[in-house]
Amino acid sequence: MSVHLVKVGRRQVVVCSDGQGTNDTGSVGTDYEKLFRTGERSFCGIVGALSLDRAGTDLIAPRITKLCSVDALLDSPRKFLSALRDDLHQSFIKLFATDADAFKWYLDDTKIVFEAFSLMRERTGEITLLELQFPLENDAGTPRLGEPKIITTMEGEMPRGVFCFALGPEYVQRNPLMPLNPDSGDDAILAMVDPMIDSFKRNDAMCRNEIGGVIEVAAIDADGFRWLRRDETKARPTETKRPPLWRRALAAFQ
Repeated sequence: MSVHLVKVGRRQVVVCSDGQGTNDTGSVGTDYEKLFRTGERSFCGIVGALSLDRAGTDLIAPRITKLCSVDALLDSPRKFLSALRDDLHQSFIKLFATDADAFKWYLDDTKIVFEAFSLMRERTGEITLLELQFPLENDAGTPRLGEPKIITTMEGEMPRGVFCFALGPEYVQRNPLMPLNPDSGDDAILAMVDPMIDSFKRNDAMCRNEIGGVIEVAAIDADGFRWLRRDETKARPTETKRPPLWRRALAAFQ
């Protein structure tokens, strides 16, 4: 189980994501990559299956990182999630054809084997929030992969007020981001994150067992995306900051 906590304020969006994952061999790791920068004004998070094999070696994260290098997909949540759906669909079909029983426990839990969400905040404050889901169907007790779907939560809408979006254990979804003020300064936000996660763990056994690793934190405001906290121990390609689109266009003529 993964946890992503998003709070949308008047001035900015804040997201907090954990780094723990478990493969089918029972091995628990705390350095899984689940939160990705997908442009100057957007990010993507993933929950559920984090790999395409039982050993947890064929990770989905590198595929997402590769998509993050495609200019046409950046800051376009629908295009990004559509590309991710197309990239993963056949792999999940093959995985279920050989080892469907590995996903039986999902039938009693989320009934979704994999989910990704993408959020973009425009400079003016409009929010686009879409979810990609690979659902499960119950075929006489055997899990069967359903058709992936993209769900629109918001698309180019100005929020009427502060709101939360949470993926993770049921307790987290009932009590998302309780004390966190997304419009606070960076230091104040970071001071709230760990006590908030600790409170989840104290009050819920699933949170205690399933949430772990460094809690990565990012924000998007009028100036764009920035990391507030990042787990530097994770193995990932070197990230280079992309210049704004208009600067890239200008460079093409120089």
